[in-house]
Amino acid sequence: MRKVGIIGCGKIADSHAEQIMRIPGARIVGACDREILMAKQFADRFGVQGCFASTEELLSYLEDSPGLTV
Repeated sequence: MRKVGIIGCGKIADSHAEQIMRIPGARIVGACDREILMAKQFADRFGVQGCFASTEELLSYLEDSPGLTV
């Protein structure tokens, strides 16, 4: 499985997420935005578990995840 973290949850992130979801074996596991509300809203729309306000938090959350793409 390819685990994907999204950094920046503005308008274009939805388009990226839609395309990522079309890739067999890919799953978005984390979302990061300086405005945590944006990350939470993105996560709600796409069923993402992890929401973060910094890239450091996102990468720390995912550091033991093989197959990570950010």
